[in-house]
Amino acid sequence: VMEPNAVGSTIGMLSSRVHSLIALYSPKLIRPIGLDEGVLSPIFDEEFGDEEELIGFFGQFRGQVAAMIRILVDVFPAETIVATRDAFDVLLRKHSILCGDYLDARGRTTQRSSSVLELEGFGTILENVLGSISVTKLQSDVASSSYAIDILRLLATWRSKDPLLRATQFNLLTSLRNVMIVAANASIEGDELLLLVLDLCFCGLESGESWEVEPVPKETVAGDAVTMLRRRAGACLIAIGKAMPQVLVRHLEKLASRVSEMITRGGLREMQRMHCLEMLVAISNAVEDPNERIALVAQIAGDSVREWTSEEYTTMVSSPMALLTNCLGIDVAPYTINADQSIVSSIIHRVHGISNSLNTLQSISRRVLPSSSLQKSSSSPSLSSLNNTNHQSQYLPLSSSPPSLSKMHGSSSNLSSHTQDHVHSLQGIGGTKKVTISPFAPLWPTVLPNVIALIRSLHGIWSPSCTQHLLNSQTQSPQASSQSPPSIGLGYILSMSDQEITYKTNLSGITQPKMPGVDGASGAVYEQGGETLLGSSLEEMRKRWLNELRTVAYVMLGTAASHGSLYELQGAADAVISAFLSDIEYMEHRHLSLLLKHAIEPFVLNCPSHQLSIILPPLLAPLIQHCLKRLSTSWQYIDIDEAKFTST
Repeated sequence: VMEPNAVGSTIGMLSSRVHSLIALYSPKLIRPIGLDEGVLSPIFDEEFGDEEELIGFFGQFRGQVAAMIRILVDVFPAETIVATRDAFDVLLRKHSILCGDYLDARGRTTQRSSSVLELEGFGTILENVLGSISVTKLQSDVASSSYAIDILRLLATWRSKDPLLRATQFNLLTSLRNVMIVAANASIEGDELLLLVLDLCFCGLESGESWEVEPVPKETVAGDAVTMLRRRAGACLIAIGKAMPQVLVRHLEKLASRVSEMITRGGLREMQRMHCLEMLVAISNAVEDPNERIALVAQIAGDSVREWTSEEYTTMVSSPMALLTNCLGIDVAPYTINADQSIVSSIIHRVHGISNSLNTLQSISRRVLPSSSLQKSSSSPSLSSLNNTNHQSQYLPLSSSPPSLSKMHGSSSNLSSHTQDHVHSLQGIGGTKKVTISPFAPLWPTVLPNVIALIRSLHGIWSPSCTQHLLNSQTQSPQASSQSPPSIGLGYILSMSDQEITYKTNLSGITQPKMPGVDGASGAVYEQGGETLLGSSLEEMRKRWLNELRTVAYVMLGTAASHGSLYELQGAADAVISAFLSDIEYMEHRHLSLLLKHAIEPFVLNCPSHQLSIILPPLLAPLIQHCLKRLSTSWQYIDIDEAKFTST
């Protein structure tokens, strides 16, 4: 046990060495470049057997340094933050002028450049110093909050034209979310600093290959660095919106006008447009008036709802063959080779349209939080009034008018009447239970019919009638000459895409495989300027598209279940159960696992307790019987194979 004087002396010594510790370990957090033209560089080859072993060691080392930094900031918050500020200032000054090693042909940094690696490495320190400290602790310590705001100001005012460095800047800004909250609440200057960060994000969403001209038309083909920059700008925008809706709600009108201006100008690609809408939805969660929140969400989602429920898209998802022909175009361009480029571009445009509208609706619906728990009182609006979205929000100029509600079964008032009954029954239990209402609820009657139709069509593609049609289609082999007889069908559509194979075979978990053309967070297909996805063949893209549409459709139903709409809409639960079980006996194992995880599990878990005995038996009884039969059949073949192997 140390004497009090010794304890004080030790703490004083550590406090004086915080600067030295930060300066010592920040260079050691640089990600190692293990491979040099496919071979481990000599310095790493001495100690590590392969790159995975090297990366594993580095991850463990970084975790230990992060733990040490969290202890320092907990014991010496002001000293650690000021040491971080001083080290960060030196680093930003060092890389304020574009120069360095491993530059590309145009003089831009690459993933191996020291400037990118050093900024990424310092992100570990920022995340553990300022990302782990709470807003309350920062606000209670004037010195610490002042130093933290200095770091935010340094990063927000740092300028670089290099796409990778700007992308790294957005990553670092994301770790300073708590500092932004403190700054915005502390002073007008801090609030302006927050708006400056948001302006950086908006500019990043419209960035292009040219360093001088921004924004650029969305049709312009972007390279990998610019694509990463746009994605990280969007991710930063969403993270800020989610972290501080109560702070940003006072700027909602200004932010909505900026988003509307960008959409009108046409500089946003679909993925970046989705990010902007997600940010607005996240901020709308802080609007207190439930009527106003519903109007906001209706207008944010208005364009996507109209696209998704249009006659063109309704026809596309109406049947398996309609999806394959009207959407994927297997009748006009069965193969990439010898396909007319204008037809291929038209197919890609159609698939992007239906995928983007569905992904946008999914993104909006999952960002919407239920209205703050409502007690039935004279001051709370009725659910029938909440269902009425026929009034404009004071904030959003995004759509000329909110979408009208379609019919699931009977009249469009079903949602209101059945939700009202559900509310009364819940409040009858003890008279004190609170009720939450999703602002997206009035839109589900419009959105769900085509989602259910899409799931039935996707399941139907693997039915015997459709698979036989695909396998027996008389199409010319790409390798055959014009005199050769037709030799192959369209069975490739039923096989697994390279994307799925890559994810399933990446068992180490150390590195995340990069799949071109797919957003990592939501699985959304993004545009590539009207061209095929980074050189992918039409055959490969079709397999990928089917998997992406299936996943997002399942997730949509899972989200609808979490909102409670599937149990309140008349006939919705029956229609969803029918879609779940449609052609399930022909479904592949990989598809069934997706269905169980993303759709059936949330459907079961969110079912109201008083409806369990009514809704779940028609689903679970045939589903469990089918799963038992599927497992028994699969194990039977495994047992037979094992018996043959043992006998030989």
